[in-house]
Amino acid sequence: LHSPKKLLIQQDLQPPGALDTLVYAFKDFIEYNPQPEKAFAFESINVGTGGCFGECPIFEMAVNKGGSASYDAKEFNDKKGKFSGTIPNKELAELIALLSYLKIETLKGRYQGGWTDDQTITLRIQYNGKTKTFSDYGEIGTYGLMALYSRFFDFRHTIDWQKF
Repeated sequence: LHSPKKLLIQQDLQPPGALDTLVYAFKDFIEYNPQPEKAFAFESINVGTGGCFGECPIFEMAVNKGGSASYDAKEFNDKKGKFSGTIPNKELAELIALLSYLKIETLKGRYQGGWTDDQTITLRIQYNGKTKTFSDYGEIGTYGLMALYSRFFDFRHTIDWQKF
């Protein structure tokens, strides 16, 4: 048997010599976690995006543990307004599996690019009776966080949203 292939990355924002070990999981490259949390009890996640110098989509989305979701499409989305929907079981299970794989406790609460006029993404994850909040200016957080963000950008188009 062969051990799984790993990809080592040196990022500009990391100290010299610091490497990330990535694996392809959850349809993306993310940081390798040899011990994902087994007792992860997902409660909810709220995602919000801010504006940028340009046409970055501005929206808020919330997903609860049963899959019920709300979407407030503010600017630069395919549609505009407030919507409700349900995340299909398969996508919800994948979202929860990704969250349990990320080392949420070890992630920084704030990521900041060294430039201006970019978008900020905020997350509030409620799990195991705790709340963890993140702010990411320029989407420079971990690869795992970027994989998480992309799910919500995709949900804008893949969920059957009903206007209310």
